[in-house]
Amino acid sequence: MIELAVTTEFVRAGSTAFGVEAAVHHDPAAARAAGLADIIVSTPHLGALVERFVLENWGARIGDLRLTMRRPVCAGTTVTISGTATHRGWEVAISAGDDLLVHATCS
Repeated sequence: MIELAVTTEFVRAGSTAFGVEAAVHHDPAAARAAGLADIIVSTPHLGALVERFVLENWGARIGDLRLTMRRPVCAGTTVTISGTATHRGWEVAISAGDDLLVHATCS
């Protein structure tokens, strides 16, 4: 299990690294205008977090990744990344407290 403080800098750096230019990933005012609490982690960045978690915990690379995003991961949130090995690969959850934000299945 990993606990991660999602900072504004973390969100912007990931969005920039993956070439994601949408304002909700960089500009807090644009994110609030879209009904979000703050800027949000991009989909490729979430995938990278899942891949790193699997690599660090099981020493494996992901070939197939399916993300189910239930709620956005906003700057200012502390998340917990946890996972389990299954007969088909891995299941990874990104949560804030008891609130599941992202569920991933990967192999």
